Amino acid sequence: MEIYARTDADDAGKVTKPQEEEDLACFVRLLAEQIPAMEQYRAMDRFYLGYIIPQIGKEFDLLKFGKELCVNIEIKNNGKPETILRQLLRNRYYLRAIDCPCVLYSFAAADRKLYMLKEDTLQDGSWEELAEYICRIREYPESSPDLLFRPGRFLISPIYTPLRFLNGEYFLTTHQEAICNDILRGSGKHCCIEGKAGTGKTLLLYHLYQKLCAAGENGRNGVCMVTCRWQRRTG
Repeated sequence: MEIYARTDADDAGKVTKPQEEEDLACFVRLLAEQIPAMEQYRAMDRFYLGYIIPQIGKEFDLLKFGKELCVNIEIKNNGKPETILRQLLRNRYYLRAIDCPCVLYSFAAADRKLYMLKEDTLQDGSWEELAEYICRIREYPESSPDLLFRPGRFLISPIYTPLRFLNGEYFLTTHQEAICNDILRGSGKHCCIEGKAGTGKTLLLYHLYQKLCAAGENGRNGVCMVTCRWQRRTG
């Protein structure tokens, strides 16, 4: 199985734990059983392991990009169905940006269980069907997968796309969620969020504002947000 791994991020493209290696090997063995021997090399190459979307840091376990189909498989040792469903829904949200039909699966190695995202529900996955999808990919994009993603599809701005924000048409990255939870659970009076341009600072701040407002409705203190624009003077 030929795997492409990104090398421009510290943890991208690395299987860092022995258990993860075993889980991935288990998945490959079970999948290979469904693919004719003559087709295995072609069908099981060109997977990206630990691919990360530039700028926002969203990571996928296994991705195979085709010109007319994309396959995503998340590898776990075990996991609750509701957690798996939430992850696949989030993956689908980001993969919609590539203008290509996508199929999404999750493999729980502990019980050899394969799941598939069907519309908005989690269903038992078929190994035969997954093998068919993978074998169907015969043509690959000529450009880097980084160029397939269109940031405007998933980078929601509370200021420039307020309706999409108010409708909840966004997901926080894992890093953003961790910051949000730390702030909401913390007792500090002052917090500072730093980051480069386009990394989602504004979205995170407005998301926190919504969370704090909802908490205020339950008897806590009210919340006020002041937004100002800084502009460098010239001349």
